[in-house]
Order: sequence, then structure tokens, then C-alpha cells
Amino acid sequence: PPPPPPPACAACGAPVNPAHARAGGDGGGQPYYHPACWRCAACGKGIEGKHQVHGGQLVCVPCFAGLTSDRCPACGRGVLAGTRVKGSLYHHSCLGASGPDAPPPRPPSAARGGEG
Repeated sequence: PPPPPPPACAACGAPVNPAHARAGGDGGGQPYYHPACWRCAACGKGIEGKHQVHGGQLVCVPCFAGLTSDRCPACGRGVLAGTRVKGSLYHHSCLGASGPDAPPPRPPSAARGGEG
């Protein structure tokens, strides 16, 4: 019998040689990716180091935070780890040196003189 066909790249769908591919996924059947296709589905940048799977797609850790986590009221970016002040989660760096007991910083729109 002929050998089974090679698996398809999870990003582009073209055949991929598992010996020269990256495997990634969230369990079950590990999808394979061409090295050039090992990119974040959200920002398009090549993924270096750790990755996550969101909605069945490969995403970098910063994009995963932005897609799945609370938003910092000070900067608007996703927060994976921070300090909760009055029910809102802030990046430690956005609270600054004043610490968690200080009033939260004003949102960027208020700092620019906008409404909000």
C-alpha cells in the first residue's frame, strides 16, 4: 500500500514534512506548521518562544493577553497579572511608584483633555 499523505500545514494548508515542521496546538492531534507559517494569527509576527492557541489558531503571548484578559483602564492593553484596584485590574507599571493604595491613574483620553 502507498504511504499515507503528508499532513497539511495548519496555517496554509499545503503539505508539510513533519521532520522539518513545527508542531503546535492545545492537545489532541498536534497540528504541523511550516517554519515560515509559525506566525501569530492576530498580529502576523513570527512567534519566538512560548505561544498559545485561541479559537484554534496560533497566537503569541502578548496577543493572547489582549484577546482573553481584562483590560487595564490606564493603558487599554490586556492584563494577565496585575493589581486589582476598586474592581479593575491594572498593570503594575501603570500604577507607578504610588502603589495600589493610590487612586488609579486617569485614562489616556482624560489625560489628553478628552471626555471619559
